[in-house]
Amino acid sequence: MKSTVEITRFKLKEGADVSEFLKASVQFLEKFLKSQSGFVSRNLITNGEGVWADLATWESMEAAQAVETAMTKNEHAGVYCSFIDFESMSMEHFYIEQ
Repeated sequence: MKSTVEITRFKLKEGADVSEFLKASVQFLEKFLKSQSGFVSRNLITNGEGVWADLATWESMEAAQAVETAMTKNEHAGVYCSFIDFESMSMEHFYIEQ
């Protein structure tokens, strides 16, 4: 099993309140992600021009994929995702080699 980095790139929905999004992001991390099996770390980054990326590190690809299913049933994940423009979203997985 190789550790996996999941990179989800997206924009916020038009008119989204960034400060409310950031609050939802903290709740998503604290109340959902940290309790998921195989979770290692997470960073939310932006280029300052409206593009965001969520970088999550997991113990394995299986752990990363399992959380996708769990997110559909979690209130905090739902609130976080409600800010995202899904038309702009892309996701990639990378294995940590070193």
